[in-house]
Amino acid sequence: MLLLYAYCVGIVSPRKIERACYEDLAFRVLTGNQQPDHSRISEFRRRNLDALKDLFVQILRLCQKAGMVSLGHVALDDTKVQANASKRKAEILVAVRLPRNGCPGGSPLRQGQAGQRVAG
Repeated sequence: MLLLYAYCVGIVSPRKIERACYEDLAFRVLTGNQQPDHSRISEFRRRNLDALKDLFVQILRLCQKAGMVSLGHVALDDTKVQANASKRKAEILVAVRLPRNGCPGGSPLRQGQAGQRVAG
């Protein structure tokens, strides 16, 4: 019951569940004012993982029948792309639009100078 309630209120970390058993009145009522250790919570979850999965599916189906949720498929893209960036030194591309006659207040730019890389 403790794990179900914790998951329903968005707490999934065993350490945060343990802390809630000390600080949150609802958790204290559920545990009979006892504070389980985070290692016990984690061990219980690990040993009963299959049963907890089935229980969550049953709860979702009950909620669906009651019209509280609609079930479907969610797809997530976990693509990792290698970047070519330095953490210490960043370069920015400076794109400058100049009048046809060149740089205001200075000499005209040679062709190809606009858009050059500048160290930041």
